[in-house]
Amino acid sequence: MLKFDFFIQVHLTERCNLRCRHCYQENQKTELKFDDWENFFSYSKDLIREWEIKYDIEIPFLIKLTGGEPFLREDFFEIVKFLNEIDIEPYILTNGTLIDKKMLSDLKKFRFNGFQISIEGSKDTHDNIRGQGTFYKVKDAIKLLKEENFRVFLKTTLSRLNYKDLNDLIDISNKWGVDGLGFSRLVPIGNGSKLHDYMLSSSELKDFYLNLKAKNITSFELLIEDPLGVCVLDDELKDKINSIGGCSAGFSSITVLSDGEIVPCRRMPISLGNILKDDLRKIWSENEVLLSLRDKNKYKNGCSSCLYWNVCRGCRAIAYSLSKEKQSWLNKDPQCFLTESLIK
Repeated sequence: MLKFDFFIQVHLTERCNLRCRHCYQENQKTELKFDDWENFFSYSKDLIREWEIKYDIEIPFLIKLTGGEPFLREDFFEIVKFLNEIDIEPYILTNGTLIDKKMLSDLKKFRFNGFQISIEGSKDTHDNIRGQGTFYKVKDAIKLLKEENFRVFLKTTLSRLNYKDLNDLIDISNKWGVDGLGFSRLVPIGNGSKLHDYMLSSSELKDFYLNLKAKNITSFELLIEDPLGVCVLDDELKDKINSIGGCSAGFSSITVLSDGEIVPCRRMPISLGNILKDDLRKIWSENEVLLSLRDKNKYKNGCSSCLYWNVCRGCRAIAYSLSKEKQSWLNKDPQCFLTESLIK
């Protein structure tokens, strides 16, 4: 049976206890009530099961809970309890600074797929981006989680503020005993729009991933969300170019904001509807934005003719954020460095 991974990223709140320099949030939004999320999660699970039966495929279904900072949601553990009751183990995206011994005792009562905690580099680099004192709070949180055998993954947002900290990040990952380290790129929206000049050039990005590949890391997993990074790091890519991978927006994921608004990706704020009044089933199958993301012929500036389109498509959020053209989400990723020589 064919297998097709799918996830829904749910932003329970826009509230956050940090003010990171690269944050993509722009405006505070209202928050859905617990009952609204309960109904949506039940509906989503039924929808996935319906797709599995209809298309005769296996769909591993993941709910990612995040914010803002998800632990600021007062009914966070009620939400997790309900998800466990319908046999869903959520994956938590957090800045990690609120996890202490008291919270750990509550976390131990439930089942989780894992925890993704943000790390930006060495202590000085991390604190420069996320605030003084946050590095050691993250370190302490990870120690607590690993002592209870939770899966923990670190996540770094790449920019000129931290891309030279690669060796530090590898060293931290090994010393802290995490399960994996992942990278995504700075998207210049929200507060992050002030960092436009700190975006990596295509050559800097290419060199970073080639350097990462040369490290030949085996002590932990590399979880690269950036499709350009995957194209460099995957040694078997030449055997996969006719399969589907790359940017998940419109293909294998959808995002729901704290007020129920549905968008292709949190960093790609194009409203597709709202779970309080619109049917996710219909949006997924009929929305013109999502359909365009799946249509190779609609991509612009050479992207549609690229050998890597099936497994890459670049970062649609970055393409969207840096262009004012109509349907700018279909433009070429401005940091793209891919050539056929990379696959040989």
